[in-house]
Amino acid sequence: MTIIACVAVLLIVGYKFFIPLFLASQREFPLPGTQVPISKIEANLQNRNALIAISPDCSYCIQSTEFYKKLLSSDFPADRKFFVLFDHSDLEKANDFLNKYELNGLRNEAQHFSVNFKEFGVTATPTIIVTDQKGVVIRTWVGKLTGSQEVELFSLLKNST
Repeated sequence: MTIIACVAVLLIVGYKFFIPLFLASQREFPLPGTQVPISKIEANLQNRNALIAISPDCSYCIQSTEFYKKLLSSDFPADRKFFVLFDHSDLEKANDFLNKYELNGLRNEAQHFSVNFKEFGVTATPTIIVTDQKGVVIRTWVGKLTGSQEVELFSLLKNST
């Protein structure tokens, strides 16, 4: 009987505490409609701005480098800006990452910055945030993208509305 009571208590505790934590971890951050402080790094925003938050030590970021190459070398409308964000990383380490995976210079207007991820609502890497010209989040993806998510991102960046 004691074992059944212990199992019941563990199930209740798990249901009350761990499931909400799991569900919170599955949400998009930052949420669409919120504003990110993109003006801290760029005053001249465009119709669509893609912020790619990566970490040189993140295995999913490394696994996604081929996709980043494709993204940064694609033909998008002129009113698209791309920013690669590192979380207060040593810029030398960030440059080493960009050079090692041949991400430097793929898109002349792509710039990289060392920022405080928390200020941008980034809780994990990789995170891709698409904003409008005011820095309001249109869509966020967290983690290594699936094929359908890649298509969705490309579609969002190619279309003007």
